[in-house]
Amino acid sequence: MPLKFLPFTALDIPRGLEIHNRVLHSSQSPVTNLLFNPPATPESIERQVERFTLGPDTFLYKAVENDVTIGYISAKKVSKISDHSLLVQKGSPSWHESCGISRRTWDKCFEMRAEARKESFDFTVDHLHVHALATDPGYQRRGAGAALLEKIKAIADEKGLPMYLTSTETGRKLYERAGFQPMKEIVIDLEEMGEVKKGREMFTVSLASSPHTGEADKYSI
Repeated sequence: MPLKFLPFTALDIPRGLEIHNRVLHSSQSPVTNLLFNPPATPESIERQVERFTLGPDTFLYKAVENDVTIGYISAKKVSKISDHSLLVQKGSPSWHESCGISRRTWDKCFEMRAEARKESFDFTVDHLHVHALATDPGYQRRGAGAALLEKIKAIADEKGLPMYLTSTETGRKLYERAGFQPMKEIVIDLEEMGEVKKGREMFTVSLASSPHTGEADKYSI
């Protein structure tokens, strides 16, 4: 049966929580897990559902195979920013003691990510930010992730918006196949930053131009 793409709703929260916890595993993505995974709860997933469904420029879809939700994608239009220093303020989750690293290291990690975005492309124009893309590990390599990404790309193309995202090493090839161009790479090594907790991960900021802008052609790493 072909994949179906439907709006992700509050009824999907239990399954979304399950996929979230299976994908964000510390053994595969130790830094991502630490920065973006204060233990997920139905309430935290519900807040994300509200965040990506209440506005006209927010998008949240699920991929369904044989009546089973196997993945989801969320994206949001980001209005142009006149001051690049606002990037950290707009995109940084709050430090929480349970993460196991100092507030200083936490802030530094997000400063590095924001600086990479600042150096990657022009934030004085509107963009579509791909916030999250996840496929249940038991259903990966069947094309669901690529198909979800294409759905969001179609929206971006229709609106004439370039897209950006920050990926891990694991997901980079998928995004490159979908037309995203790597702009900037950063490596976060917790031990080198003075933390007892170990974790090392490379992140890549990537951009896909809209047919109406061609912005990605102006940059390269």
